[in-house]
Amino acid sequence: MALFVCDVCGTVDSTDIAYPDGLMDGGKPLTELKCTECQTGTWHELFEKEAYRPEFDVVINRPSGIGLGSEK
Repeated sequence: MALFVCDVCGTVDSTDIAYPDGLMDGGKPLTELKCTECQTGTWHELFEKEAYRPEFDVVINRPSGIGLGSEK
């Protein structure tokens, strides 16, 4: 399950839940990703709604600051 950050509210959501038909619009990639609540007005309640935490969340539309350790 790929996660993304909503470009409207900053919540982390699942691409599979928010976009069950895929991340394309008429053959073109979506330019803005919206969580389920921003699309429909209600959160899906399949997992807790949480704000994006760059030090913790690995998402498809933001660079990850998470590494496998430090270089010395």
